[in-house]
Amino acid sequence: LKGVRALVRTDVDRAAPRGTGGHKVAGNYSPDIVTSQQTKARGYDVSLFLDAKTLTHVEEFSVANFVGVTASGSLVTPSSPSILPSNTRRMVLETAPDLGIAVEERPVPWEEVPTLKEAAACGTAVVLTPMKSISRPDTGEEVAFAGHATLQKVYDRIVAIQTGTAPDPRGYLHPVPLD
Repeated sequence: LKGVRALVRTDVDRAAPRGTGGHKVAGNYSPDIVTSQQTKARGYDVSLFLDAKTLTHVEEFSVANFVGVTASGSLVTPSSPSILPSNTRRMVLETAPDLGIAVEERPVPWEEVPTLKEAAACGTAVVLTPMKSISRPDTGEEVAFAGHATLQKVYDRIVAIQTGTAPDPRGYLHPVPLD
């Protein structure tokens, strides 16, 4: 896995409180096109959004859910009605305990991000993309992450399940007949 750089966007909101942010509808994807282009033009790979109401809690990346590894080694992911549900996120949360990694699904205050050992985007196309850094220009903060050993373990297990080289204890895979 290779780390990428994230930019916290406090100048735009991904989803409104009590809006459709937690639903897979086309209207949740198109507004991010310009924001993503702006983020890339500033030299970053992906945007990270905070809650639209207070800008105090992590919500999700422009293209994926947020997961982090706490100082105690637990995997943490935000809970919010504005976050899109994801089968990949569910698989990460269900697989981590099999590896001895505790899981916490709860609000993640921005103040906690600098204390995380690892952070990643979690989504269908990539499973987990670790963050090299997360920058927040409005506060001048830049959080750097030295590695992603815990996330690598989870990634490796999920890819092994997906490719059939590890058991699939939860029945994630479904055979598709070719006839």
